[in-house]
Amino acid sequence: MAVYSAGHTYGPEAPEILAATIEIDRQIAELWEASERAGIEISLLKANDQWDGRSGSEYLR
Repeated sequence: MAVYSAGHTYGPEAPEILAATIEIDRQIAELWEASERAGIEISLLKANDQWDGRSGSEYLR
């Protein structure tokens, strides 16, 4: 399940959010490693249009 879908289905604090985030992180790492093995330089830009009003430091508490 995508992070976006998990958030809207289960809410921002649900364990499904963490699971989806870990999965997308794994997929990004796989892409990054494959590009390095192939000698292809890539750039990665992460954008987010979702914000619930809390700062990042509040998530760390």
